[in-house]
Amino acid sequence: MVATEIIFEGVKGNQAANYKLGDTVKVSMVPASFPDLRTVYTYPAKDASSRDFYLDISTPGGVLIHSVKGIADAASKDALKYSFSFNVEPLIENVGNHFVTFRYVPADKKDIQLNNYDSNLKELFEETNLNFTVTAELHLSNVQERPSKGDFFYGNEITFKFQIKDSLSSKIVLAGNVETATVFLELKHTQSGKSVVNTVQSASLYADQGKPQGFVIDWVINPNAVRGAGVLSVVAHDGDGNTIALFEEKEKKPVSMNVNIGGNIDVSHNARDFTLETSFAAFVVDFTLKCQDKPLKDARLRAAVSFKGESGDSFSPIFQLPVATNEAGIYETSWVSAHNQAPTGDYKLQFFREVDRAEDAQPLFEVVIPHTAPSSQLPVRTEFLAILILAAAVGAVSLQRSKYFQ
Repeated sequence: MVATEIIFEGVKGNQAANYKLGDTVKVSMVPASFPDLRTVYTYPAKDASSRDFYLDISTPGGVLIHSVKGIADAASKDALKYSFSFNVEPLIENVGNHFVTFRYVPADKKDIQLNNYDSNLKELFEETNLNFTVTAELHLSNVQERPSKGDFFYGNEITFKFQIKDSLSSKIVLAGNVETATVFLELKHTQSGKSVVNTVQSASLYADQGKPQGFVIDWVINPNAVRGAGVLSVVAHDGDGNTIALFEEKEKKPVSMNVNIGGNIDVSHNARDFTLETSFAAFVVDFTLKCQDKPLKDARLRAAVSFKGESGDSFSPIFQLPVATNEAGIYETSWVSAHNQAPTGDYKLQFFREVDRAEDAQPLFEVVIPHTAPSSQLPVRTEFLAILILAAAVGAVSLQRSKYFQ
């Protein structure tokens, strides 16, 4: 099946279909069969009552934005024709380029996708050729709250509260049903000469008398933010996660400010080892993080474990572990080893932030656990030991909270 005679109302010839927020888009098409890829066979108008066609609007990445059911044109005598009409609501997901496809929904509800057919060239459209663009220029409006330059210490809460207004349509713009298409706070720093995003926090909608009015971003500065100079920006993302610029209220200047992330991170930890079921040694470190007596939650950390024996001069790396945390801001990592695989010596755990991936990165802090192996050890198969260590790691991952600042 193909969609032929596709027309955007008001768009002439090869002109691009361009709209603003608040516009109404009207599209018509004639469904047909194209069995031999040479001849198009349209359907008689009398079939209208038994055929349902839909127009789908998607992002370039394939995210479905809207579906509109077609209305059969009663004035059509020769061929069955359908019209589709929808309003471009002032939502972030509607800004940008969108692809148009059609589908037929038969009685058994098993959708059949229609190929788009160019009736002028008498050939199928290339996949990306049928599209329209919604143009907008988004500015902050009615800014009720924003941080000052002195607010950027670990543990401090940063709040933005504002509306977004499109200067081209004069519409207040909100977030819709596509989760990725909303507003985000981004913190960037320079690493190896490149600007790198190390923290992202999404906005939520605030309402007045139950009706959404604008956006609010609440961000507690946690250790995932890189210490030192950075740039804090507020941007929008489209349905595919691509950045849409947000400008200041009265000028075409991106919403951003230079900041300096500061404050000392204080660590309180408890490190211990103990015997588990006579044949195994368990190692556990739990800790909390604070800055100016404010608890620091949601840090994404990993632990690098190294070992130095009784006669060793330096530590040798052995493995890495995930770090679990909970809503109370308590962090923990652990592993289990058979006694004959855990010799006497010092086990050092260095805790790194996930954002610090450079080879010369300095640990956030480190802990040394002195361990004395028992004099009598039972032999343990190494493959069983591997299972125990893996189980400990998987257990830590399963405890990891799913919602983090990214």
